[in-house]
Amino acid sequence: MSSGALAALIHRIAVIEAAVGDRFPLFADPAGGWTTTRRGSWTGGFWAGLLWLRAAVTGGGRDLEAARSWSRRLLPRAGDDTDTRAMTFWYGAGTGHRWTGDPGAAEVAMSGARALAASALPGSGMIPAGTAFGGDPRRIAIDAFAAVVALLDDAGMPQAAAAHARGVAATLVGADATISAGPGPVWARGQAWGLLGFAVAADRLGGEFATVAARVADRWLALAGTGVPPAMFGLPESPVDTSAAVIAAAGLWTLGDTAAAQRIVDRVVTDHLDADGTLTGGCYDLAGGVACAHELIWGTYFLAALLAVSQARVPAAGW
Repeated sequence: MSSGALAALIHRIAVIEAAVGDRFPLFADPAGGWTTTRRGSWTGGFWAGLLWLRAAVTGGGRDLEAARSWSRRLLPRAGDDTDTRAMTFWYGAGTGHRWTGDPGAAEVAMSGARALAASALPGSGMIPAGTAFGGDPRRIAIDAFAAVVALLDDAGMPQAAAAHARGVAATLVGADATISAGPGPVWARGQAWGLLGFAVAADRLGGEFATVAARVADRWLALAGTGVPPAMFGLPESPVDTSAAVIAAAGLWTLGDTAAAQRIVDRVVTDHLDADGTLTGGCYDLAGGVACAHELIWGTYFLAALLAVSQARVPAAGW
C-alpha cells in the first residue's frame, strides 16, 4: 500500500484543520467546502482519531497536543443517549491511547465506556440506539457495532462487549449473512459496518464469533468483490461509496484476508484519492440526497488507518 498515499492523507489533515477552525468536520463537497458541527455529531471521534493517527506517525510534539485538545472536547458527549458514543470515544480517544500510550486519551475513552455500558438493555445486555437521533430508542443499529466491542473490551468489560455482539448476530444477520439495516436494497455501508464489527468481535472475544464473521465477509465479497461498491446494492443508479469500501477492508484485514483488503485499498487509492489527499466518492445518505459524492471524514479516517497499519507506522489496528 502506497507510502505516498499516506503522506498525502497526513498532509490533508492540516488542510482540514485550517478549513474548519474550532468546529468538527463532517463532509466536504467536491469544491472543498466543509460542512461542520459544533459538538461533533456522530463523527467527531473520527476527526480526533485522525489527529491521533497523525501524532503517532509524526512522533507527537505539536501534533500530539492537537490530538489531546480535540479528544478532551469529546468528554461532554458521554452524556448523549446514543450508541454512537462508542464511535466518539473509541475512535476519538481509545485509538489514541493504543497508538501513543497517552494516559489522557485512556481517561477520555474510559468515561465513554462507562456511560455506554450503563445504557445496556436489561436482560439482553445489548446497547440500544438511544434517543439522540429519533426513532425507537431500543432498536439495535449496526453502525457503531465495532466501536462498541472495541471500547468496552479495552475498558475491561469483555462480557458486556460479547453480550452486545451476540445480540447483533441474533437480530441483524440474515440467513444469507446480509446485514439488516432497514427495508429496501442492501445498504453497502451497513454491510461493511457489520463485517468490521464481527471481525473485531472474533479478534477480541474469541472463536464464538469467527463463523458469523467469515459468513459476513464472504457475503461482502460476493456483493462487492474487491472493488468500490455502490452505496446501495441492487440500485443501478446508485453512486459509489468509498467509505463503505475502506470500512470493509478494515474488517477483512482483521480477519487475516490482507490480500483482499489491500486490493480494495489499492482500488480506492488509484481511482478516488486525489494527489492532495482528498478522498472522493463518499456517499453519506443516498435516500436523503445528502453528501452523495463527497469527502467523508470517516472514510478518510479508515483509509489513513489502513495505510498506517499496513506500513507498520502505528503499533496496532485502530478499528
